[in-house]
Amino acid sequence: MKKVLLALTLIVFSSPAYASELQFERDCKPDFTIRCLLQTYDTTKDLVWKDSIKLRIGSQYGGMSWLNAFSTSMGNTKYFCPPNISITPEQAFDIFRTQAEKEVKQALDAHHVKKIGWFLLKGVIATFPCSKK
Repeated sequence: MKKVLLALTLIVFSSPAYASELQFERDCKPDFTIRCLLQTYDTTKDLVWKDSIKLRIGSQYGGMSWLNAFSTSMGNTKYFCPPNISITPEQAFDIFRTQAEKEVKQALDAHHVKKIGWFLLKGVIATFPCSKK
């Protein structure tokens, strides 16, 4: 049993995604900035790691969509009005990146864990504004 656990541990920690995560942590410590996140994203050849970043941001968009729907169901104003199609993780990442690059200094030097959602939300609101009626 110990050999099986050891083998599984070695497989997990030697995977390319984990290696890229280590590269990101090594290159970006101590200040995990959005700038460093995007630079690592642009330079890594690890597609698994890139997909994991897009999925994380896509998941944040999913949560924002649920909040938007909940807010509307409670009689409040919608925050954003996306088209009646699904937004892919790639599209959510592009929206985040575009908004972060618009606010270059503030965004790119911001701590990425706390600010990805902030810039994603601002980007989604800018990309899918609700028309005033």
